[in-house]
Amino acid sequence: MTIRAVCFDLDDTLLDHSAAERSAALVFQGVFRDQLPPCADFPLRWKTATAAAFDRYLAGEIPFQGQRRARIRALFADDAISDAECDARFATYLEGCRRDWRLFPDTLPALDALRGVPLAVVSNAPLAQQRDKLARFG
Repeated sequence: MTIRAVCFDLDDTLLDHSAAERSAALVFQGVFRDQLPPCADFPLRWKTATAAAFDRYLAGEIPFQGQRRARIRALFADDAISDAECDARFATYLEGCRRDWRLFPDTLPALDALRGVPLAVVSNAPLAQQRDKLARFG
């Protein structure tokens, strides 16, 4: 049997997106602690808001930037937050997430073992963001 190509999902297969998301959510909570409604498990609240907004994006109800803004409005329980303010608050999360991007420990050994085999990365995340991750880790 000849392997023609191997496809990987980038987030949570090669790169530990969930850990970066959790860490960034905690940083976000710390920055906005006085403005956010009380919450015992903020990373879970972040993940729930993300899933709801991303489902709306995937269904074509809102654009990609709209799902980011929907998350912020849901987290702050405030539909009146301006788009510009949503974008600024979300940038706080993105900065923390980017800072905590990490490959899984077995990623590079697995890719090394596949040297010479055509590889592909698939994702439902924005191309620019995923290219940023790929470039960062070589």
